[in-house]
Amino acid sequence: MLTIIGRLLKYFANMFNSVSSFFRPNRAANPAMLDVFARAKPFMAHHWTGHRADVWSLETLGVKPEYQGKGYGKQLVQWGLERARQDCVSASVIASFDKENFYKACGFGEIVGNVCDGDGNPMAKFKGGELLFKDPEGVGSQ
Repeated sequence: MLTIIGRLLKYFANMFNSVSSFFRPNRAANPAMLDVFARAKPFMAHHWTGHRADVWSLETLGVKPEYQGKGYGKQLVQWGLERARQDCVSASVIASFDKENFYKACGFGEIVGNVCDGDGNPMAKFKGGELLFKDPEGVGSQ
């Protein structure tokens, strides 16, 4: 079963990347944007401290648009949350624009911040970026 899920994850991630690069310009092609996430880390790093220093990061999950609304995304998220639960660590996700309610419905807690916030943050112009965590039972707050 784990092999099938791994293949599905790879397939959907590849499909998501293919589709998104078709509809959106590749920011990596712009040399000024190659390190935008790394340059933004000082504005968001404080969220991944304490019991949230070691997490399963689920923000790279994606479902090809024609497969959305069929439960595949929820299954991918549940798979990641289960792995985090087994490892007794938190799970985090940086939500795409307008997707935070999807992640809340999957079991993530309240929004704890936005990775685009902060004066001088190089990601300030991007939409989305809401940060959510799901902590292990009995640790932190949700």
